[in-house]
Amino acid sequence: MAKKPAKRRKRRDSSQKTSTKSKNPKYYYEQGMAKTDRDNERGAIKDFTSAIQLEPDYLEAYYSRGISKVALGETVDALEDFDKVIELNPEHINAYIKRAESNLLLGNVEDGITDCNTALTLNPKCVEAYLNRAWAFEDYDDYDRALAEYNKAISLDPKCADAYYLRGNLKEDYEKYEDAIADYDKALSLDPTHKQAHEYRQVCIAMLNEEEDPFELEGAIILPNAIRDGMSSENSEIVFPIFPDLTAELTDTEIGEYEAAIEIAENTIEQDPENIDAYLVLGLVKYQMSDFQDVVDNLDKVISRQPDNVQAYNFRGLAKVELQLYEEGVSDFDEAIRLQPDHSFSYYNRGVGKYKSGLIEEAITDYDKAIQLEPNNIMAYSHRALAYADLGSVDKALSDFTKSMQLMELIAKEEIDIEQFMDNPLSKIDL
Repeated sequence: MAKKPAKRRKRRDSSQKTSTKSKNPKYYYEQGMAKTDRDNERGAIKDFTSAIQLEPDYLEAYYSRGISKVALGETVDALEDFDKVIELNPEHINAYIKRAESNLLLGNVEDGITDCNTALTLNPKCVEAYLNRAWAFEDYDDYDRALAEYNKAISLDPKCADAYYLRGNLKEDYEKYEDAIADYDKALSLDPTHKQAHEYRQVCIAMLNEEEDPFELEGAIILPNAIRDGMSSENSEIVFPIFPDLTAELTDTEIGEYEAAIEIAENTIEQDPENIDAYLVLGLVKYQMSDFQDVVDNLDKVISRQPDNVQAYNFRGLAKVELQLYEEGVSDFDEAIRLQPDHSFSYYNRGVGKYKSGLIEEAITDYDKAIQLEPNNIMAYSHRALAYADLGSVDKALSDFTKSMQLMELIAKEEIDIEQFMDNPLSKIDL
């Protein structure tokens, strides 16, 4: 009997310890940082917010929350966090850098340059500030000033692979392919794992080896009026590619395969009503056949049973967008990104949803992120071009259309695997 009070004291001490933790902002901050290491940005934001609620001037929590918001494409909200960091510490160089990047993502070029200038006043050797300022001058189509900024960054840090990679991007955009390849080679010598440098290098090589005969496209679109009006007369007949499967009708063979897949999935569900893969196959096949309400109904069942299925959220979101339920569709893409923050096509899909709901600048931000994560995302380039055209940004639209054409040529030559842009529902049939 004498041991019972001791056990009660132990429980009470444990409860007090938990209570102390729950009121400790550092505990939430460290927990949030651990979640960022696991790419759980949404969970990290929640913990950083808890830390801030307990300590309203917690500078590091605001800064880290801002970075997590940018990772999720919530750039406008991130600006408020970086503003707060600078309010708390007007000499926080990294906050100026991150705020500059956020402003540039949002198209606030002058604000981005101002933050870069401030960072350089605080530290004249800040490489990131020169790289961001180069990005700003690229937005102004000022090749010489952008190049000077990249050169300065490289002179300060000759071992910065990203600086060579970004300078290569600039040269490639101005069709200086041999010079761009040299920069990509240097980036790869410093960082052999630099995927983007390798892929853009392949694009440049393809452009240098381009055959005289024009490349025949399987799917194409005429330039929107907003772009054609800004082109010189000798270029006014250019036709740029889009991803062919976006416009292709189903063949009789494909229809037969999909109908067979539906029959298999429905028979499976009849025998096993909890078979998640069968509902998933139905949802994906119905999407290919444009039965969008059936897509939603079947993927509802998948998500209710498997709430971490990124593919289900993406296709349900796409179906909702087709049904003009734009807000609900974007919400599904938000959840897909929360579950897998490095999934390029989730950002692309959210961009499509935002574009169709009239949020063109936010759509461009998502297309930017999609391309950052997957430089060969041809659909993101094509749709970002359309978004730029709607905003009257002729040069940017032309650049993206050109890039999509280059990628289409690489796909045709099988230098890029087209399967990465496709989600074949028939591959799921193993029921």
